[in-house]
Amino acid sequence: MPAEAAFRRLLETSLVRPVQLLFGGEPDEEGRAAYRRAPIDHPLPEQLGALAAGAVAELAAGRSSDQFSYVEYDSEYEAEDGEVQYVGLDSDSFLQSALDAFPDPAAAEEWVEGDPQVDPPRSFAVVGSNPRDDPVRFFRPFTAQKEFSPRRGVVALFRETRFTTIGQGRALLFEPSFSCVQSGRFVFILDSRGFERLFNYNASLKRHAMRVLLAVRHLAHLEEYEEFRNVVLQSPSALRKLRGVGRFVNLHTVRLSRLESTIRRFGLRVQIVARGGKRKLILDPSHPLEVLRLLSDSYLQSPLTRSKYLAGSKRRV
Repeated sequence: MPAEAAFRRLLETSLVRPVQLLFGGEPDEEGRAAYRRAPIDHPLPEQLGALAAGAVAELAAGRSSDQFSYVEYDSEYEAEDGEVQYVGLDSDSFLQSALDAFPDPAAAEEWVEGDPQVDPPRSFAVVGSNPRDDPVRFFRPFTAQKEFSPRRGVVALFRETRFTTIGQGRALLFEPSFSCVQSGRFVFILDSRGFERLFNYNASLKRHAMRVLLAVRHLAHLEEYEEFRNVVLQSPSALRKLRGVGRFVNLHTVRLSRLESTIRRFGLRVQIVARGGKRKLILDPSHPLEVLRLLSDSYLQSPLTRSKYLAGSKRRV
């Protein structure tokens, strides 16, 4: 089933009971986290289901599925109005492994206070099924700012005409938005930063970055390479850009003359310098993104207006 068909089913979603709430722990380097089923009473399942349905309605914004464009997820790309970013699990082994570890809610262990794996919760998932009995999962990170308990201070509630405290209990806030939703074999991204936090996507990006950086090495003078590599591995935005370098450009076939032509045409702060009789790229750690955009073929010129742009945006250069 292609992404459009999965998204069409999502837009038709009216979550069928029982709607379950699961709390997740901190994801490991493989993106997998422990999940526990939260014990919830009426009317919370209905309210959580309404939050999920509201998120779908906001995403649809009155459009049908054939009025959207479907774009494979690229963490460096900002989706425009009418575009839907997705990850196909059959083509992303990292995310597939993380979600394959997600338990069947009916068989999942029940959440108990003090469980070191899931208390405090690091994420939550609202899980149900659509009328065709396809499972649908809505995910969002959870932070300490969304929890209110006497352990953090005095929590006052206004009831009818007076304020009172919540005593020894805990109150959690579930906001009406999600970071991603899984429908069938596709995950649709609603908030890229939240999505990356949910599954520790930076760990996957770092492993990919190390492979790409080794390919970059043959183009560069080694004097700057080590420092440049260390700067890139500490920068989330640089890691995301390196994913594009590896996906769209075969660095082993890149010619320095082509790079030099792009540098001149777009006025980039990147240099190619001869040392010891060899011309190589200078990997300037003070401008890592500019170097990586060059290597990912991100500088384009419009044939219509001759304006120069960054790929994935309408930002002029």
